Amino acid sequence: MTACQGPEPHGVAGARGNPETVAGKAGKLAYKVEKETERAAKEADKKINQAARDAHAGYKDAEKERRQ
Repeated sequence: MTACQGPEPHGVAGARGNPETVAGKAGKLAYKVEKETERAAKEADKKINQAARDAHAGYKDAEKERRQ
């Protein structure tokens, strides 16, 4: 009857994998890539927002100059 129960769910004693296998190392690398991607995305977001503010300021400046 034990063979019909399937694998143990995550968090159950003995169900933890080995992080030193090829798959475990791939998981570590995937985590590192995810964090680096998040960091790069935040940096890109800052630069895009600054460029949008600069463009808006330039537009307002040109609008002001034209009215004079």
